[in-house]
Amino acid sequence: MDGRIFHLKKELLNKPEHQWTIKEMAEFAKMSEPHFQKLFKANTGMSPIAFLRDLRVEKARELLESEDFWQIQEI
Repeated sequence: MDGRIFHLKKELLNKPEHQWTIKEMAEFAKMSEPHFQKLFKANTGMSPIAFLRDLRVEKARELLESEDFWQIQEI
């Protein structure tokens, strides 16, 4: 996996609640938006937005299943 994509994925995992944009992700990875989107998909099999969506859904599922009794509105 490309190191820039690897480090961005770590950042996305650490801050899934952040309102990421393609522009911001591309800047974090230090590349143009079209190149970033192509490289991200080549490395992960999905677009950056799809990856982020799936990440957020998984995080919400974990919170709903946790014993901390999160309210849906909080998640």
